[in-house]
Amino acid sequence: MGFALVIGLQQDFIMIRTHDLLILTLLLSISVILPASPAQAQSSPSKNPTLPPEIQALYRSLERDWKLGRSASIGRLLAPKVDLNLPGYRGRYGRVQATKIIDTFFSRIKTQQFKILQPQANYARAVHEYIENRSRVKRTVFIRLVRLDRRWLIDKIETF
Repeated sequence: MGFALVIGLQQDFIMIRTHDLLILTLLLSISVILPASPAQAQSSPSKNPTLPPEIQALYRSLERDWKLGRSASIGRLLAPKVDLNLPGYRGRYGRVQATKIIDTFFSRIKTQQFKILQPQANYARAVHEYIENRSRVKRTVFIRLVRLDRRWLIDKIETF
């Protein structure tokens, strides 16, 4: 059973169990964080005016190069040491080795979509859809940035 709470909304009363109230509170808090419709979501990292131009450019380059499988171009965006977590690879690698790993990963897959969502000043989340061994795979990619010698570089790429 449990407790019940009565909420009055424009002369109507709704009975809400405490369990339902917790779920409702969670949903309301999520709706404040997430946009109400896909049209309100960030359509491109370049359309987030709060980010410095150099970070916007880095995210645009990463998004374009990942879609096209350009590992050498992505390699130029990497920090000297990179935490890398891609299928089959997990560890901290130097820039050259990380670029080779990304190249090997791209050679095994065919990217359908790579879209950066919710870009921030030092991290972003992206969605990556690809075909591997005739199977469609969808993963979330976490990207972390670090500022080195007045340049923003990627120091972590993690898929899950």
